[in-house]
Amino acid sequence: MLALLLGACGHAVAQADDARRLSQEAWAAQQRGDAALAAREYRELLKLHPDMTAARAHLGGVLVSLGRFDEAIAQYRAALAQSPGNRDLRLDLARAY
Repeated sequence: MLALLLGACGHAVAQADDARRLSQEAWAAQQRGDAALAAREYRELLKLHPDMTAARAHLGGVLVSLGRFDEAIAQYRAALAQSPGNRDLRLDLARAY
């Protein structure tokens, strides 16, 4: 039982490390203008943490820069569902339209 618990804890720590790494890599790619890589990294991050509103918002911005407006709109809508009333997200959504 203890081995199972320790294994689960180790998996959770590894997942947190992966999320941190993906977040940092996505942000760095976005900052240097590599939107395609940033989009891939944000998508991977959202597979681990679909409730991460900031990652959805950043993915939306990256998708806009790639001209993928329908996908960006979907991400902004999902982010707004997680954070209703967020004015910045509403403005980003309006810009994507």
